[in-house]
Amino acid sequence: MRTGEQGADSVETLGVCVGMLGYDFDVTGPPELLTHPRELAGRYARSTPLE
Repeated sequence: MRTGEQGADSVETLGVCVGMLGYDFDVTGPPELLTHPRELAGRYARSTPLE
């Protein structure tokens, strides 16, 4: 899946959109997208501290 095919303005937007589909997925590229899901995962984890 490429950015232009999905109508995303950026790889960051593409990463968010794919995550909202509700399915597991693997990111294999492009290189600038590889770190984005990790950053989002950390941000979401920090927003919901364990009790």
